[in-house]
Amino acid sequence: MFAYTEYMTDPRVRREAQALTARGDQVDFLCLRQPPLNDQTYPKGWFTVDGVNVCQLPFKKYQGTNQIAYLLSYVIFTLLGFWWITGLWLRKHYQLIQVHTMPDFLVFAAIIPRIFGCKVILDMHDLTSDLYSVKFRSKWMKPLIGGLRLQERLSAGLANHVLTVHEPYRQILIERGIKPKKVSVLMNAPDDRIFSMETRPTGKLPTLAPGTTPPFVLVYHGTIAARYGLDVMLRAVAILRDRKLVDPVRLVIYGKGDDLPRLRAISSELGLDDIVYFHGKHVPTEQLPELLTQADLAVVPNLKNPFTDYVLPTKLMEYAAIDVPAVMARTLVVSQYFDDEMVAYFEPGDAEELARQITALARDPARRRLMARVAHQRFTGRYGWPAMKRAYYDLVDGLCRRQPAARQQTSLAATESTPTTNTY
Repeated sequence: MFAYTEYMTDPRVRREAQALTARGDQVDFLCLRQPPLNDQTYPKGWFTVDGVNVCQLPFKKYQGTNQIAYLLSYVIFTLLGFWWITGLWLRKHYQLIQVHTMPDFLVFAAIIPRIFGCKVILDMHDLTSDLYSVKFRSKWMKPLIGGLRLQERLSAGLANHVLTVHEPYRQILIERGIKPKKVSVLMNAPDDRIFSMETRPTGKLPTLAPGTTPPFVLVYHGTIAARYGLDVMLRAVAILRDRKLVDPVRLVIYGKGDDLPRLRAISSELGLDDIVYFHGKHVPTEQLPELLTQADLAVVPNLKNPFTDYVLPTKLMEYAAIDVPAVMARTLVVSQYFDDEMVAYFEPGDAEELARQITALARDPARRRLMARVAHQRFTGRYGWPAMKRAYYDLVDGLCRRQPAARQQTSLAATESTPTTNTY
């Protein structure tokens, strides 16, 4: 596997890699250099975690807003990956290479193995052109979007198969020229080993002196970016406090991102520094359930734009998996998977309506419990990771099918209880 990501803080890539190693496959993962996480540092080069052989390439993630710098970082990382993947493939003879986006053209790092018969999956987490149209604003955006759509088609054309995160994305890719049978869906379902009702923490941690009224705790976790509307959430909290609609109230924000300095400034401007806590760091996935279940209500305040309209937030699926009720900005794709019995909706960008929804839910704990239970039963029951994992195994095994003689040999080996191992 190959991705422009920090492996330890990317749940999707870890979930897929670990799913393969859990059944005995060998997986090498090439990624960006991992910065220290909760004061834990990771060795340069190779290390093994959960059976996955992780190689941190000598390259750090670009953090900034300059379009040219973003593009150059992607191009350089692709060239670096081309060198490493080609060399490793010559030595290890991989059966399958899976490339995770963004960007889509990372898949060209696997072009030599692909030419010589190695199977390639392009795992498209997001639609690059849609994200860039929201993230960057300039007079060059229109020709840039055309170029991004072209590289999207070329990248998908190089791959043997394309994965994406939900059915609406799949339909868009088909409309843009990718053959339907070449695209399938692998949703960002939370890892059931971590986000499970069987292992879910229960009860609140004692954080107040006896006799003190506990605050109504709101939570958000994930990337801190302008397109996710966290400023709307801050303004809603200010309304709750100033009008004493929910008193006391507290908001906890886990995660980091480019928009963090601006949000801190807005929080100070609104006088919220005593009731809003910015964690300011990535939280290891394994620690999230204990933190999230301390909240009374989760907030997903995405803005409405061409990108977020087609985002199905992983965080919303994580809340559903561990019975945390959520209030969510109503966007196109989310409303196709979550109805009004599963989450409380408000209009994107409307802080007043968000405050009203939070107030109503704060005063109705029975409704919160029912929403969380219905979301868990309807969504997690149908789209949970066990079902997604089975589909993923079927895809991988189908691409790595053996020649008839090899299949016969494998069958004979199976009768002798000798395991077979695939290499990725």
